[in-house]
Amino acid sequence: MLEYFIVIGLVLFAGCWILRPLLKSNSTDSAVIPKTDDTLGQLEYEKEEAFAAIRELEFDENMGKISKEDFGALKKQYMLDAVHYLKKIDELQENKSKRKDLGEEEIIDEIEKEISSLHHEGSSKQKDFFCVQCGTKSSSRQRFCSSCGAKIMKPDSA
Repeated sequence: MLEYFIVIGLVLFAGCWILRPLLKSNSTDSAVIPKTDDTLGQLEYEKEEAFAAIRELEFDENMGKISKEDFGALKKQYMLDAVHYLKKIDELQENKSKRKDLGEEEIIDEIEKEISSLHHEGSSKQKDFFCVQCGTKSSSRQRFCSSCGAKIMKPDSA
């Protein structure tokens, strides 16, 4: 009877150990904006993986497991990946240092400037049109003239 409990306990432990990664919630999936440190850590990990792949590739080439042509092509690809990760890491570290230099009010001012520039871009798209019959000015949202009721002809529909 004791053997059954031990076997059942081991099976339950093994099942929990196997299913743990699947049941574990990933906090980066639920975040709307990833934290810079998390992204930086992920890029560092990817960079180290690329370097490890290059070292392993060189070892395989020295052992004669891979041809020189394949070695050259794969090494070039891994090197490009590593350079890509290094550039991304530099960009994140530069942005992080810029944000540290700015105070909270300065960050808010920058955000407000960006928002106002977006509003101005949107308002410049809305041009005023003139009625063909009476010459009254009307906005691009109006379909009919507010004075005479004539249909306003937009340049793109005319």
